[in-house]
Amino acid sequence: MDVLSQVLAVSGVRGSAGACLDAAGPWGFGRPGVAGEATVYALTSGSALLTVAGRTVVRLRPGDVALLPTGATHTMAGSAGAPTPVCDGAAVRVAREAGVPVAAGGGGGGAVTRLVGVSYVHDAPLLAMLPAVLHVPAERAGPLGGMVGAVEREFADPGAPASSFVLDRLVDLLQAHVLRGWITGTPIIDAAWWAVLRDPQLSAVVASIHDRPDLPWTAAGLAEVAAMSKSTLHRRFLAATGMNPVGYLTRWRMSVAANRLRDLDEPVERVARAVGYTSVFAFTRAFHRERGMPPSRFRRFSREPRPAAPA
Repeated sequence: MDVLSQVLAVSGVRGSAGACLDAAGPWGFGRPGVAGEATVYALTSGSALLTVAGRTVVRLRPGDVALLPTGATHTMAGSAGAPTPVCDGAAVRVAREAGVPVAAGGGGGGAVTRLVGVSYVHDAPLLAMLPAVLHVPAERAGPLGGMVGAVEREFADPGAPASSFVLDRLVDLLQAHVLRGWITGTPIIDAAWWAVLRDPQLSAVVASIHDRPDLPWTAAGLAEVAAMSKSTLHRRFLAATGMNPVGYLTRWRMSVAANRLRDLDEPVERVARAVGYTSVFAFTRAFHRERGMPPSRFRRFSREPRPAAPA
């Protein structure tokens, strides 16, 4: 399994919520940043300006898809200078429950812009190293158009059986294909995340961590996998990712543990062993430090219904 597949296999896409937006005339909205949340937008007609963190501006055209993997603050508007009030979550929820698009803009009978938006949470630490926005233009979108159409149909029938499950799986596929389209279509990528995937030695370290998080890895052992000294591996890994190899090992282990706690009913002791901890106390302390709560509480919290976030 390649490294990207490994990352996505434990990404834990869940809590997907969103809506379609039909806009005519001047329109716009803003979304505050939300740590740990990602949002994907697809434009099926019209045009839009996506501004991320007040700096990066992306012009979206029909068939384009944009992924915001890091939960960055952003605005979406029909034109430069259009007002972008904070997204009306109540209006989004009402439209979503009714299975109809959110109406935006002043109307006036002009061309209608159709925007599909979905927000979700995930557990993939490498995604936090991506740029704030990944833009896949229509000419590289491949099967994304069909997936976006499937998402629109789910939005139109909110009472369908297994709707939440199906939407999560569709978003999982959307995320994977956006990443594939972005990676294959960007000849020079300055993202630390992709620097790891393109470096055979660093990639070998990441793949080993992904394959066997249960092994008692040390800095020396990871350096042996990379066929370089500990200091060289530390320096190169830190330069590429902003964290050292052992730090990434811990984050990956906690992501795997979070998946198992959420999806399986196995005892915490077994989860701890599966991610390389012989001491439940040490595992609990590490998990609490990474996730902000002990494993048992995380299991309960992760299985509670999550309030839907507006798209």
